Amino acid sequence: MERNKYKIEKMSPKFEKCVVCGAKGTKGFHTFPTTKAQRQKWLNLCNIESIKEKDKICFRHFKSDDYFSRRADDQLNRQKKFIVPSQNLPKVSWQT
Repeated sequence: MERNKYKIEKMSPKFEKCVVCGAKGTKGFHTFPTTKAQRQKWLNLCNIESIKEKDKICFRHFKSDDYFSRRADDQLNRQKKFIVPSQNLPKVSWQT
């Protein structure tokens, strides 16, 4: 009896990591804005000097009203435009 030559590999979910708090997971992560001014706002609020292209920030840093209401058929939370992170942010030196 010949064994199956092909291995069936299960695709493991892609885990993301939040650059602000280090949280890991597969859902609830957002990319930083592409516009320079908006991205710089986010970086300043998160007390981050620079990011890599694939860096993400998690939902824990946004208010629930920063998202559009979820439709029954929608699997993703959609962020509103021009929001900024405002929750669970690191303290910056001028705040202490």
